[in-house]
Amino acid sequence: MYIVKNFDAILFPMANFLLETKYIPCFCKIRPDKFEVSFTIDSLEEIVLSVENFELDRLEEYVPVGVGGQWWIYNDSIITIKLNMNNPSILEILDLAFFDPYLGWCWAIKDGKYAEVREVDDDGNCINEAKLRYPLLK
Repeated sequence: MYIVKNFDAILFPMANFLLETKYIPCFCKIRPDKFEVSFTIDSLEEIVLSVENFELDRLEEYVPVGVGGQWWIYNDSIITIKLNMNNPSILEILDLAFFDPYLGWCWAIKDGKYAEVREVDDDGNCINEAKLRYPLLK
């Protein structure tokens, strides 16, 4: 999984910020044929990155998948990216976590490798735990 670098020269200062900062807030939209990363910080709003060579089946192990819409995964996220030293037109994903209101942060990639798959029980414990953690959920 990688990102083809497509920054304009105009966005150069912000491009440096992207490559030098850990855990940048973003929004991930994923379906079988497309994975887009857009940014929620005002100065980065115009940058949309396209992730190539991703495995949707693998990502589904880390975050709940939605049904009935255009995107299967549609989540607030955080990302850390770096320039590939062997190919400067490629960006590597060092960290990627999706936020789920019931589960919290779901790490998919940590330190450049897939994270351990989180065990989730389906008996309602995670929902009860979320209600304690996020009291506004009813």
